[in-house]
Amino acid sequence: MQKILFVITSLSGGGAERIISNLTTGFPPEWEIDILIARKDSTMYPHRGNLFSIDIKDGSNRNNLLYRIRVLLKKYIMLRNLKKKGGYTACVSFMTRSNILNVLTGNKRCKTIVSVRCDGRHNKYKRSKDKVESYLNGKADFVISISNGVREHLINNVGLPPKKVKTIYNGFDVNNYIHGKPLQSEIAKLISVQDSFTFITAGRLTSQKNQWHLIRVFAHLSKRHPKCSLIILGEGELRPYLEELVSDFGVEANVHFAGFVENTFDYYREASAFVFTSLWEGFGNVLIEAMMCGLPVISTDCHSGPREILAPTTDVSFQNKGCIEYADYGILVPPCSGVRHGADAPLELQEQLLLDAMEKIINDDDMRESYVEQSRKRAGDFAIEKIVGIWTEVIEGI
Repeated sequence: MQKILFVITSLSGGGAERIISNLTTGFPPEWEIDILIARKDSTMYPHRGNLFSIDIKDGSNRNNLLYRIRVLLKKYIMLRNLKKKGGYTACVSFMTRSNILNVLTGNKRCKTIVSVRCDGRHNKYKRSKDKVESYLNGKADFVISISNGVREHLINNVGLPPKKVKTIYNGFDVNNYIHGKPLQSEIAKLISVQDSFTFITAGRLTSQKNQWHLIRVFAHLSKRHPKCSLIILGEGELRPYLEELVSDFGVEANVHFAGFVENTFDYYREASAFVFTSLWEGFGNVLIEAMMCGLPVISTDCHSGPREILAPTTDVSFQNKGCIEYADYGILVPPCSGVRHGADAPLELQEQLLLDAMEKIINDDDMRESYVEQSRKRAGDFAIEKIVGIWTEVIEGI
């Protein structure tokens, strides 16, 4: 029997949090599981095991530096004590702060496994970050990379030995995701109209996700296909800017902001195609989630993840920079520039390619239906049962 301790900030609202949910509920029932988080939220993903929290009651401003330091110190102390008394086989951490604490509290009493979920090549402090990662991840017993692109970065740029780094993709509970209650919202009614074609995207409204390029492209597309609609799932600091851009283009009737949605799959089931415009990723969970629901996918070929998901037989280090690539399981286009052009600026080359790909998926029924089948087929490769099997092999082998 194994006893595992997971460490993460919370169990709500993100890809890493959802993966811990899937792992803890998917591990063999005889395994004992504890989870250490910084805070309990009102809405948390389902999980199995004992939950430990270090909630600090007077920390209403979570961006306050003093608050963050107090959280880290308290979490460090609790993690060290749990390792000392818990009798764990391994401590598995997700996200940078938790990984740091996992390494700093040592591996004398249990193995340390850190999960690295982004390669950091877009971080403005990249060199310093690489040096820190080289030291910290070098001290861990094992490093799990979320994609082969991240693994290459850890080996080639951070300097970790290849035998220490293993890629384990995120796992998904397919049956649980694709079944649910019908939507009741006004947006749901809009996207279920039979004679419209609905594109959908999901992700935090941040610079990384790059939704302004999608809005610009969609505004031009809607002139040719006025019954098209675009649903944007997610919340973030760029929402006012994105809403203003929609207004500048005059497409308020066609573009709908749904905000943070707890169950995105209800929306996916009603949409026609999924579009992903990130500038960079670690993996791209939302691609798999959309594909589970049979959505054809158009994605930027950003580092890392989309190429591994949609074109798994190609070189992960290759990046499409000038054409539309009709890959085995979806369509890849070059990443856009990230420049926030106004509504009066002409489309850049990458935006024009995205526009052409979106129009192709509307007009070519045969290709669209083929990608519907291919999406479901590929999503099955990430079934939680398969991914849990790889995790158990790693843990039992250390």
